[in-house]
Amino acid sequence: MGCRRMAIFFTHIATAGGLIVDPEGQQFVTLEDACAATEESARHLVADAFRNGDDHVVLEFRIEDQHGVRLANVPLDAEIKGGRCISV
Repeated sequence: MGCRRMAIFFTHIATAGGLIVDPEGQQFVTLEDACAATEESARHLVADAFRNGDDHVVLEFRIEDQHGVRLANVPLDAEIKGGRCISV
């Protein structure tokens, strides 16, 4: 059984106000693992925004490798309607 090498992925967040840069990155075995972690983080970010009174969150996660090459975009458009979270 061989060991799989971990890669560092940087997840930047693009908002209407600009880009929030991830200066450290995180290690994952695959891009799919990085995307899954990003989607989990997005759920927490949306919950925090709604708890703070926001009713609409629009942003995009941009996953890049250590060379700055964009590997994936994870767009997010969520809003509260009738007390329920609707992801668009």
